[in-house]
Amino acid sequence: MSVSSQCDTERALLAKERAELGEFPEQELDELTGLYEAKRLRPAAARQVALELTAVDTFAAHTEVELGISAHDLANPWHAAGSSALAFTGVRCCRWPRSCCLRRASASRSPSRSCWPA
Repeated sequence: MSVSSQCDTERALLAKERAELGEFPEQELDELTGLYEAKRLRPAAARQVALELTAVDTFAAHTEVELGISAHDLANPWHAAGSSALAFTGVRCCRWPRSCCLRRASASRSPSRSCWPA
């Protein structure tokens, strides 16, 4: 999946969750409570955690637990492109000295003058 597709998917899921929170806040709170119960919290403790997190930031509390997505950390195509470019450049820089030595060795037709031991 491309990073832009992933980002679009994440944005769609976040928009859907925001709409559900607006339309069905009590059901969403029950769902969040159930997710904490699934993590082996007692029902009363799970409800308390859900209530406290919802009081601080309703949207973040639900998206991070329900979807595993932080609205602040969406996939960024520019970061992916930069990482790919950096990796490609790193590989090319590591291979460059060896290829230069091998070319010189083959040009002189003397394998003993190679930079790298056989």
